[in-house]
Amino acid sequence: MTFFHKVLNSFRHPLHEEWIESFNHLQRGPEFPMNLALRSLEEIEENASEDERELQRCLLEDIIFNSISSYFFEDLIKSVGENADVAQELLEQFSERTEEMDEEIVRETIYHRTFIENERYCEGCPYCEKHKEFTHYSKAWINEDTDFFVHEYLKTKTLHFALEQILFDVLPHQKERLRSISSKNIDAFKHHVRNFVDQKLAKI
Repeated sequence: MTFFHKVLNSFRHPLHEEWIESFNHLQRGPEFPMNLALRSLEEIEENASEDERELQRCLLEDIIFNSISSYFFEDLIKSVGENADVAQELLEQFSERTEEMDEEIVRETIYHRTFIENERYCEGCPYCEKHKEFTHYSKAWINEDTDFFVHEYLKTKTLHFALEQILFDVLPHQKERLRSISSKNIDAFKHHVRNFVDQKLAKI
């Protein structure tokens, strides 16, 4: 995209700093990841029809879904860096499989959500070994802590949108730097996004 292209051409910093600058420059625009997350939150609140427990359930489910989806985005970003010569093909293949992957993520999400709702009890499911990644949500579920879930939702949803933009809006303009991608880049960017959301929410 032209806007991203201009932004990225104006920086010659480490790769993750370019990603952070791209994220920060969108703050006043409608496509800023946190703005997109806030709009999604409004839709969830409307659909919950003022039922607090249903709102918590919807938020929990989306938090888990967004987290798993972000893992896929991270893996793809790493794969693009490791296979820069076929980066475009990897992105196209990923796009073609989006619907199939979403269906799989929905199935996994339901098992994890049920595990949390049952106070970390599972009779046995295909994703038992991954339950531990979500056990920290159990306390908030038991305490019916809506504020916690809203906060977590905004962080996971903002990060989800931000990683998606990195993949499809930013990386295509960084072809000469794709081989520089590392886990350190991704972790630094994720840390920035989460901190940004924390700081914004702390002012409310």
